[in-house]
Amino acid sequence: GSTTTDKNTRIRHANERKVRFGTNVSTTEYTRDGRIKLPGGSNSQKQQYLPQKSKYEEDVYTNGHHTVFGSYFHKGAFKWGYKDDHSLMKNAYYTGAAGRVANN
Repeated sequence: GSTTTDKNTRIRHANERKVRFGTNVSTTEYTRDGRIKLPGGSNSQKQQYLPQKSKYEEDVYTNGHHTVFGSYFHKGAFKWGYKDDHSLMKNAYYTGAAGRVANN
């Protein structure tokens, strides 16, 4: 009676909690070359490619820079920076060759 109802309620709440906190309840299967396996599993069916999703934008140049932050590592300061002017501050403005001389 009530134990079956309680168990079903607990399972339903657990599934809702998984969805709420970002746990994926449904699964998607992929082939070795990155295509989605379609339902039925027949390899003769046309399968679609998905673009690879990334959390971060790539090759975004900010504040006049020609390289991305993290393209240069200063061993003495043990910090990452911009390769074009050796600036070690993220979101700093591009200072050109004069800035590179000053930052070395």
